[in-house]
Parts: sequence; C-alpha cells; structure tokens
Amino acid sequence: MRSVILFIFLWRCLAAQQAGIEGRVIDAVTRQPMPGVHISLRASDNVYGAISGRDGHFSIANMPPAVYVLSIQRNGYVHLPPKAPNGRADDSVTLKPGDQLTEFTVEMTPRAVITGTVVDEFGDPVQHVEVEALPAVSGSSESLTGPHSPARTDDRGQFRIPLPSGKFYVRAKANSRTTPLVKREIRSDGLEPPVYGATFYPGTESKDQATLVQLTAGREVTGIDIRLTRKHSLTISGVVTGMQDHSVPAGVSMFSSGDSFPRLVLTAPDGRFTAPGLPPGLYHLVARQTSAGTPLQSPTVDVRLDSADQSNVSLALVHSEALSGTLAIEGDPVEALTVLLDRYTEYGGLEAAGQLARGDVDRDGSFRINQVFPGKFRVRVLPMPENAYVKSVKLDDTEAPDGILDLSRGVEGARIKVTISRNGGRLEGSVLGDSPAVVVLAATMEAIDDTNPQIVEPGAKFKYTGLRPGKYRLIAIGGREFTGDESIKALFPKAPEIEIREGDRITKDVKPMTAENPSGTQ
Repeated sequence: MRSVILFIFLWRCLAAQQAGIEGRVIDAVTRQPMPGVHISLRASDNVYGAISGRDGHFSIANMPPAVYVLSIQRNGYVHLPPKAPNGRADDSVTLKPGDQLTEFTVEMTPRAVITGTVVDEFGDPVQHVEVEALPAVSGSSESLTGPHSPARTDDRGQFRIPLPSGKFYVRAKANSRTTPLVKREIRSDGLEPPVYGATFYPGTESKDQATLVQLTAGREVTGIDIRLTRKHSLTISGVVTGMQDHSVPAGVSMFSSGDSFPRLVLTAPDGRFTAPGLPPGLYHLVARQTSAGTPLQSPTVDVRLDSADQSNVSLALVHSEALSGTLAIEGDPVEALTVLLDRYTEYGGLEAAGQLARGDVDRDGSFRINQVFPGKFRVRVLPMPENAYVKSVKLDDTEAPDGILDLSRGVEGARIKVTISRNGGRLEGSVLGDSPAVVVLAATMEAIDDTNPQIVEPGAKFKYTGLRPGKYRLIAIGGREFTGDESIKALFPKAPEIEIREGDRITKDVKPMTAENPSGTQ
C-alpha cells in the first residue's frame, strides 16, 4: 500500500510539472477562424502537435517544460511569427513547469506568388535555371517561415515561387555545365557554350544594384524577368611531364573558390590537356597518374584567368618519398599515436582530394610516413591526448611557421620533430537567452572552415579543450540565423577576442550575436 501511495504522489507531482497550450488559429486578413491547420511544437527530439477544429481552436496538453519551436502549416498559407521585444520575429514558445497557456492566437497569412522568366543575353529562354528569393532583411518574419525551395525554369524559361509577404531579392543561378540552353547551337560560338554567373533581378551580378520585389499576402507578382549576365569563357591548356606510361592518361584536377568539386580533365597520350569554357578566376591545378600501381603527382600550380587564355602550363609528375621524424610528449612517455599530414592550402578545397599521408609512432617516438608528395602540410596527431595540443613542429631543426610544413622543394632527406604539450588551454561557458545557439571558437577567419560548430541549448554548457596559446574569437549565433560558415565569417570581425595562455582555465558565458547586437553583449 505504501508503494502505491508513493507512486500516486510521484505521478501527481510529475503531472503538476507538465505544461499545456491552447488557442485559436485565424486568417490574418479576414480575421476568421481557420480549421485544418497543423500546429506542432518541437524541443530537441520531442514533438507535440494538434490540428485546429472548425472554430479554429486547438489544444495540446501534457508537455514537459522547455523552449519549443513553433511550426504552423496549411497549404496556401504561411505563418508569420510574432515579434519579440527586440523587434525581431520569434517563432519560439517557452513553457515553464505547470504553465497552461490559453488564448494563444496564431495568425495565418495567404501566401504570395512571384512569377517570371529567365532569358539569355539574346532574349532566348533558358531552361533548368535555379531561381531563389532572398529576404531583404536577415532575421525578418519572412526569413523565419521555413526554407523557400528554389524553383527551376521550364522549357519556356518560366518560374513560379510561392512566398510569404515581404521584400525579396530574386536571383537566378545558371551553370553552363548543368544547364542546357534553348537554341544553344545557334547562339554558341561553335566551340563552347556560354558561361553565365549568378544574376539578380533584373540583370546584375551585384545585390547592391538589384531591384527589390515587394510581395503582398494573397497576391501574385508577375513580370519578374531576369536577363542572365554572361561571363567571358576562357581556356587553360598545357602539358603534363614525367608520365611513365603514355597509354594511361593523367588526370588534371582544377580547383577554384567557386566550385564545390574540382573540375577534371584527362591528358592526351602526349601529356597535353585543354580545359575550355572556364569563367575568369584563380585556379589551382594538380596532375595525378597511377601506372602499374605506382602513384605519381605534381606540385600544385596556380593559374589566374583574367581576360586571356592561359597556355603552356607545365605540371611535372614526381614520385612520392618517405618522411621520417620523431614525436615527444612533454613530461610523459610516448603513447600509441599516429602522425597525419593534411595537405595544406591557403584557399581550401584541395585537402579533400589530396593524398592523406600517415605513419604510426613507435615506443621510442620515431615514425615514418610513406608516399609523401611535395607540397605544404599541416601536422595532426591522433588520438590526441587529453587537453593536449601540438606545441611545435620543426623541419630539419628549424621551427615551421604556424606548424605548416613546407616540402614544396622535395621530401627526400627531410626530418621533422613534433612536440606535444598536455597543458592546453580550456574555455567553457553557457549560452544566455531562451533559444539554441551555434557556438564557434576560431583563431582566424580561415580557420572557421576547419572548426566543428557546437549546437548548445539555452543554459547548457559549451567546452573547448586542448587549445593552443593565442588569440581567439568566440562566436555564438542564434539557431534561426545560422546559415553555415558564411554567417559565422560575417560576424567574426565583430566577435569578442579572447587571449588564451598555456594552462588557462577560462569561463565565459555568451549571448547570441545578431545583426542588431553584433557584439553579443547584453
């Protein structure tokens, strides 16, 4: 009997802690109740929902206290979140223990529609072009109604995008490698198809010169016609030398900052290659060949295309070589570790396609890394001991600046020494506010690409260990404003700077940064 009474007591205590919400859904224009609207609230992995009745009423009970993200859906309508005290749209609902929110009103607005046509410089329609609408104000109500799926033009070059009301920039993104052009065989120069860049309405590469489109709820805006901006097509050509087997072509990989993946061209039997149809920009070329199981690779060659073709580019294949070295852990014996060499570039992108070289560390601290090609490398050690960092990297007894090994002139005969310290810095803290945030700690703008953002719930802790001494910037971005590395880089110069010394233990709480509050201060 005592256990039953205790169970009932605990059940009543738990029930008293549960929260609930009920209210009504109305049309923001007619102010009439709306049936059949799906209301859902999400907090981490917990999702609760309801569908409004004929009178627009809905009710959700027995919800654990949390900060929920509100999602409202009905075909043909969009939910514009109410504004928070700071003037920004807020689609979160905070339920405290025992809260029973009543008379919660949800307003739905009829969707607007934008239609138009994409044409080339001759006025001919272009098919399969991706067209997207970008909110004029980041963090505005229209930017928080969920992702707006880009539209693709049909065979008449036409597109149609349903959107919430608000102001938008409209951008067409054509790619000559994936976008077939109507009448291309007539408009082409006979050698290569034209190359088009991203173009804002009505026909400019710059957002600053673009025309804003004002959308009103329930109405369609037509005539948003975009004339694509053509980029001059250029060619890179040259020869790959040092090929061992001319019956097996070498592959020339070409990297540029605008490409998600490298372009690949194959050589002719005499080693010559041609890469036509390239837009202006900086390209990074590296050649590779594998013959009879033996890999060959060239050092990277940078080629800038401005207004003229670049010919006579030479890529010299060389054999890989072995790199020897030693590893030491300050004050401790060497553990079972592995030394890795990541190909390092200032422009990024090559690491994913470059050879990853590695060597296991013996008990005496020595290691040997085979198949290392000339180039620049960043040293990594796995698994890194607790709170440790790579303190120094020496190449032939000379300190490597920023820990970057420069083996561009060759590998043979080189020796490296890697020293690890277990006394790295530590930084931890909490995220202030009521919404989740993305937290990033980076020393430089370029280092952002190599960091792993931490998603931190309100009041929860973030923690960084094994920090190399130096100056860092701590960035926290509200989850709804986080759009990837670009949003982090935009706020990086305004983020507070923190100096971390060896062995430091620093606690610092952060408030998410916004466009209105770039410093993240309260």
